[in-house]
Order: sequence, then structure tokens, then C-alpha cells
Amino acid sequence: MCCYTTWCHWCAIADLSVLMDGFLMKDPETRWWVIILCFVLLNFLITFLAFFMHYYAAVLAPMHTFFLIMEGFVLIYIAWASSREIAKKLDFDFDPCSCSCCLQYWLCYPCKVCQIANQLSEDKKGIQCNKTVELVTYMNQCVPLKNVLAKVKPKKTQIVVL
Repeated sequence: MCCYTTWCHWCAIADLSVLMDGFLMKDPETRWWVIILCFVLLNFLITFLAFFMHYYAAVLAPMHTFFLIMEGFVLIYIAWASSREIAKKLDFDFDPCSCSCCLQYWLCYPCKVCQIANQLSEDKKGIQCNKTVELVTYMNQCVPLKNVLAKVKPKKTQIVVL
């Protein structure tokens, strides 16, 4: 999961955005595609600006930096808001937006997204409860690609020896 959130963070964020009620649009699958396409187009623009920067450095360098920072803020906001939604649905305590919270998202972004996804694996008691299974099942139904972030764990059965 760490590799997924580090190298395919757009997909991870799009997966988590599915669990946010009413974010951007009602249909979660359309939301997933819109987020992916927006990040692809934004990064195409960033790459285009970087390619031509050596010709027009004075004009393009500030725009390039602006788009990189804008992408970072959008990724962090979606991760923070989806974490808040998941915590609310699972009755977890949510860390309010503070200096340490902002630093965690800005400096340790892939790890923070992994941590958010791990909330879907276990509840407070360390097991995958019905609410968590419902959220993961809903995410699996709405995400058009294979969901890597969270899976429904098989229930452990106990064998009683007589």
C-alpha cells in the first residue's frame, strides 16, 4: 500500500474521495474519473511548462511553481477531508486542523494516506467491524479500477475441539 500511495497518489486520493459525501458531485464513480483526469491534465501542464522553462524561465518558472503548490494543496485537502469523513462514519476521534496536522500532511503525505486507508482495515478494537466492511464494499463498488487501499478481511472462524 505504501508504494501505491507514493507512486500512484492520484489513484489513492481518488479512491478515498469516493467515501466523501457530496464532494464535487453526487456520483462517486464520476468523481473518481474527474479527479484522475484533472490531475493528469494538471501534470501535463506542469511537465509542458518545465519542458519550455529554459526558453522562457522568467515567465514560466513562477507558473510552474504555482501549479505544483496548487496540486499539493488539492491533494492534501482531499486526503484531510476524506480522513474526516471516515473518522466520522467510524466514530473515531478526528485530529482538528492544527500546525502538527498540517505538517503531517505536507511532509509525510504518502504515509498519512496509508494511515487513512488503515482506518478502513480496523476499528478502535482492532477488528474490521460492519461499518468498516460497508465502507470498503462501497469503495470497491464505486472505484472503476481494482481497489488497492482497503480490502474486506475474511472473518476468522474458531474451531472448537471436543
